[in-house]
Order: sequence, then C-alpha cells, then structure tokens
Amino acid sequence: MSDSKNHQIQFDKYREYIKNEMKQSPNAGVAISIVSDKEVLFEEGFGFRDVPNKKPFTAETIFPIGSHTKSFTATAIAMLVDDGIIDWDTPIRDVISKFRLNDLFANERCTLRDLLSHTTGLPHHQFLYMNGEWTYKDVFKRLPHLKLAYDFRTQHKYSNLNYLIATNLIEELSGHVYFDFMNERIFKPLGMKSTNFSIVDAFKTHDCTFGYKENEDGFLLEKYLDLKYGSAGAGSINSNLKDLGKWIQFHINKGAIADKQLISEQTLSNLYLMQKLDKNPLEIFFPGKNLIRNYGFALGWWTLFYRGMRMNQHYGTGPGIMFNGGFLPENKIGYAIFSNTSGSDLPFYSNFFIADQLLGLDVLMWGDELRTFEIKQNEMIAKKKQKLEEAQEKKIVKPTHPLEDFIGVYTHPGYGKLEFSLLNNQFQVSFGKNSKVSIEHYNYDTFVIKIEHVGGFGVSKFVTFRADFHGKITHLEIDAEPLLEPAVFKKVE
Repeated sequence: MSDSKNHQIQFDKYREYIKNEMKQSPNAGVAISIVSDKEVLFEEGFGFRDVPNKKPFTAETIFPIGSHTKSFTATAIAMLVDDGIIDWDTPIRDVISKFRLNDLFANERCTLRDLLSHTTGLPHHQFLYMNGEWTYKDVFKRLPHLKLAYDFRTQHKYSNLNYLIATNLIEELSGHVYFDFMNERIFKPLGMKSTNFSIVDAFKTHDCTFGYKENEDGFLLEKYLDLKYGSAGAGSINSNLKDLGKWIQFHINKGAIADKQLISEQTLSNLYLMQKLDKNPLEIFFPGKNLIRNYGFALGWWTLFYRGMRMNQHYGTGPGIMFNGGFLPENKIGYAIFSNTSGSDLPFYSNFFIADQLLGLDVLMWGDELRTFEIKQNEMIAKKKQKLEEAQEKKIVKPTHPLEDFIGVYTHPGYGKLEFSLLNNQFQVSFGKNSKVSIEHYNYDTFVIKIEHVGGFGVSKFVTFRADFHGKITHLEIDAEPLLEPAVFKKVE
C-alpha cells in the first residue's frame, strides 16, 4: 500500500465514511478496491459474505459483477478491431450474414458502435430471458422477430440483447467460444486467476459471497443463479477485488499490463467516447448545483464529468448484486465497489468521496440526500399503489370459455413457446422446461402468469386469450415488452 497523502485521499476517513454509511443504510457486506496506475492504494472488505456464519468479506472473496461484464465484452470487441478482423463502422450485416434486425434500415446500417452504445433501438425484451430453455446462442435465431422500440440511432436505450449479439459476434469472428476468448485474451494476460463465468464454479472456491436483501428481521438470502449461458457477455462474470484491481489498472494504463500492450491505446480509446447523452439519474439529489455534466454512454462504459473530473464506469445490479467499477483517467485512479445487498446504493455514490478528496473539495454527503429522497419516493409509491388497488375494486367476471378451451401450445417466433394444461382441474403453464411459472385468473379471458426468478429476474405478465368469429381460441396476447404493443402467440396445438 502507498502513502495516501501522495494521492490526496485520506483512507482512514474513507474507511470511517464507509462504516458509517453501512450503519445508516444496512449492507450485509461491502468490498472496495482503489488503485492507481501502478499500485493498490486501498483494498478492504467490510461486513460479511456469509451472514449466519459471520464469515468476513475479504479481497479474495468472489462476487458477481452483473452488467459490468459488458465493459469486458466491449474490450474483447475492441481487440478484434485491433486485430483488423472488423472495423468500428462496418455494417455488421456485411460481415455476419446471419445478423438480422427487425427493422430494415437498422439492419443494413447497424455497426459495432451502435451495438455497444445501445443505440440500435432494441428494448430489453426481458420476457425472452424468462424462457427456461433460453441461451445466448439463440440470439441470432430470435432477433429478426424482436421489434425495435425506438428509431435506429435516435437515443440510448440500454438492452442486454445488444451485448448478447456482441457475445455471438466474438465467437463468429474469432472462431473461439466467448468464454475461452475472454480467458486467453483478457483474464490470463492480466493475471485474473479467480475470475470466472459460473456462480457454481465460484462457490466451489469456498470463498464466494452470498447475496442478501434486508427486511425487518435482518438479512434474508437472495439466491444467485448461474447466468453463464443465459447472460454470457451481458452479465455473467464473477470476480474479486484482487482481480478487478488489475482490470481497472489495465484501463488506466491505456491497454498495457506490465510493459506489454494488449491492445493499442488508439483502438481502446474508442470505448470511452460518448455516443449518446443519457438522462442524468443523479441530478435529483443535488438539483441546480450542476455537479454532474455530460452523463452519457460510450462503448461498454458510462462517461461523465463530476465537478469537472472525468469518470468512466459501468454498474452491475441484480438480486444481491450492486457493483460499480470505473476510473478517473486524468487522475489515474480507479475503483471497484461491491455490496452483496439488494437495493444498496453505496457502490453508486461512495466513489464520489474519492473524487471530492482528489479535487480538494468538501465531501458531499450523497447518502444523506439519497435516503431523504427514498423516503419521499416510497411514500409516493405507497399512495400510487393504494389508488391502483382502489381502482381495481370491481366485479371479477369469469372466463367466457371453459378452461379446457385454453389448453394448448402457443408460439411466438421471438419469445418461444407457452404451453397451457390442466392437472387435477388446476390451470397450469410452462415457458420452457426449466422455468417455474404460476397462473391465476384476473378477469374475463385474462390471466396473470408469474415467472419466478429465472435468470435472476421475476416477472408478472397479463395474458389474454383471443377467439375467432366462431368462438374458437386461436391465439393469445401478452404484455411481453412494456415499450411495445402486446406480443401475439399463435395456438399451434
């Protein structure tokens, strides 16, 4: 460890700051690494990776980084550009013939920049991942049938789909499986020996954190599901502080590690060039002070200016996953901050403490402002929920058909197959053999299906069965993607 005064960061104060924040906004465990271009400045775990057994969080503890995986995938794509295999501005369609978007204009012009900056117009299409049989390798087959929510290149719309496409591009262009490519081109050269793609493998190390959520009884377990094949290059990486410090240093050092240049500085620099301004989610906490300017998305990284200081970073969220990794390029300082507690905001504002001290300015108490805002927000949500419940107090009308008429297989070329059946007079539904789905009647021929935590998410969707002029059930409609009209699943059996 180096003398913190050389870097103007008072780490004793930072340590106390983190401990105080954890008391005010409970976190089961927190892990933080701060590095310069040459050394580790701060590397410490707080709280527990295993609450019941009081096992401490350490620098070696492995945790999922969620969507920060995208910054790795974008770097891998940049390496292929550096190899001369593809260019940033070559239409993907010209290189990969199986690439098809639902929109003709977007399909003919979409490039790596569009893909990695989330400007293709594709929404999340989250329902796609609810299919228990889904893997990232299905993306080219499904893509032509998934509608765009926005006109091509008109705005930034974050979507895992863009990075699942990128995952497949890496395989098509390199001739290697995505996971092998990442190991050979990034993990091994950087010495990231503890980094992997499977939470099952992570737990085999016996030093992996559990995920938690807080309630009035303490910390309850949040199950981490294996996202290796469901999310791949969009969100499957697991790592620890020691490895992530090396990853951040690699970017601080502009693609070099131990005097070896893994990728040219010029090619790598494309990852930090903002492509689209995004709505600044942090302005609400200190309105009118213009603390954060030019908040937007580059290629695999958000980029912003905090009090005049540039930051490049990417978050990762999910059940029991709250991560923020980034760096201050002009100051050659980087950070990796993780909490294993759902809903924790600490990883998303404690990095500003570092910036405040580097700037020699008073530390702003983002946590206090955020907690005040959350209280008001929760009150608004409670009132809105009450109004919705009051509006829904109406007579529930039974289905217009016997349940037997709804039995069958319904398919959508993008989302897959829904199968409805009766078992002991109970209506049932499946969405792929590995899915866990329940169904209950809502009103008339509309039901609600609930898919429980498949791929780390849980969703409830309205399903309405439709009949032809003769009263025969022919298809159903489901609110699969909130930004689009309901998707139509045709009855085939």
